Amino acid sequence: GRAVKVEVKRMLLARALTPLAGNAPLVAALQRHGEAVFGEAIPAIGTPLYTDVRLYAEAGIPGVIYGAGPRTVLESHAKRADERLELEDLRRATKVIARSLHDLLAAP
Repeated sequence: GRAVKVEVKRMLLARALTPLAGNAPLVAALQRHGEAVFGEAIPAIGTPLYTDVRLYAEAGIPGVIYGAGPRTVLESHAKRADERLELEDLRRATKVIARSLHDLLAAP
């Protein structure tokens, strides 16, 4: 048989997003309003995608990954030309973010 040569080059390294002490109020607000708007509990879990929020977390700036649409990369076609989401999911996620920001900005 013929030999196959493979060269692997790492282009990006996405370290896992780790919770920082300062993000607890944001997570709680998103979960509270997410459950109210979507009618189900919103778990605090990560996603295996490269996102800018990881860079902020590495610099000690609290943040979370939150978005609208399908729950899996396969369902959403994430990072592809045909990436998709339902407009109603976007509307509801926008409500969650707006309500969460209202709570956080109104807090003493």
